[in-house]
Amino acid sequence: MRLANIKSAINHKLFMKSTADWVRRNLKLSFLPYYLTEEALEPVKFTDNDPAGFEVCLINTKDLEEAAFLNHAHKLEHWKALLDKGHIFIALKKSDKLAAYCWVDPEEFSFRAGSSPLGPGDVYLYNAFTLEEFRGLGLAPYLRKHCYQVLRAQGFRRLFSITEYFNTSAINFKKKLGARFISCNLRLSFRNREFCHLLLARYNSQQATTP
Repeated sequence: MRLANIKSAINHKLFMKSTADWVRRNLKLSFLPYYLTEEALEPVKFTDNDPAGFEVCLINTKDLEEAAFLNHAHKLEHWKALLDKGHIFIALKKSDKLAAYCWVDPEEFSFRAGSSPLGPGDVYLYNAFTLEEFRGLGLAPYLRKHCYQVLRAQGFRRLFSITEYFNTSAINFKKKLGARFISCNLRLSFRNREFCHLLLARYNSQQATTP
């Protein structure tokens, strides 16, 4: 793990998550406790001031030809495949740079090796990501607000997502959103082969935060 990556992880309170990611990549052993969370797609005032100069975009395949996406050429084929499957790609751009994005699957909840169909009006949000140079600007709540707007306009009502146990910043973010923590789970795998998936805890239906 590079020193710059360690410093960035500590600055953003992601050291345990980054360590687990390093073990997974280099030792091929994945020890992944995580929360399943649910968010109602209701209008929420996340911040007093929205960040200026950012454009919210609902991305289609043709949009991937723009300069903001060509800077991520190694991901384009994968992104095109997801769009072809009907996944929803919502992004924030600033000038010709991609600043943050998230993906939404309207058909099934899928995480690593497992998947299950979603109910009517439900979606699964995954791969929410802010690029390094744009972190610390409050883009995550801004993107989430517009994500809610896009999904409500398409008739969806509930959003499910995964929050890794060691990702304290993401957990705090979900609490601010008023997300309901449904369960805590543990996934163990070696060389991409899952050998254990356990339910560790299930939370009260009215519980909005972790115990």
